[in-house]
Amino acid sequence: MIKSSGEIIYMDLFKFLQTGAFVVDLHLRDPIVKVKEMLGSPEKIVGDDKVGFMFYSNGIRIGYFGDYIDALAINFIEKEGIEYPIELDEEEVIVVSEKTQLHSFIYILNQAGIKWRVNDQYNPFNFSIMTSANIYIIFDLLTGLISMITTGD
Repeated sequence: MIKSSGEIIYMDLFKFLQTGAFVVDLHLRDPIVKVKEMLGSPEKIVGDDKVGFMFYSNGIRIGYFGDYIDALAINFIEKEGIEYPIELDEEEVIVVSEKTQLHSFIYILNQAGIKWRVNDQYNPFNFSIMTSANIYIIFDLLTGLISMITTGD
């Protein structure tokens, strides 16, 4: 969940992985004004008025170009306490956090029936997989820990 201006906005990680739908009803190419209406002021902005990233609590990172969203992500790097539960069935709920390892995440995808494939890009530091909804899950190659879940234009 994401707290914004005192209210709680629900982040469904399962739905994001499966369909690309992000926080509540936030999607790529939505106007940036919609982000500010839904999430309030960001904790940090990197960039300027026309291009950059807005960082929110719980690792949320929104990229923008002009007046529109061009990237949606959950950043786990150097973040502690970020947790997103995924309910696989009535009895099994797995929490995705900065401590989630590659094999555990693949288990989640397989158990949930989410189709995925290796994203074959040369990078000496990261390993990434991609879901059928074009969501990239990036892991630190050395530790096997999750770094980011992202999508973008």
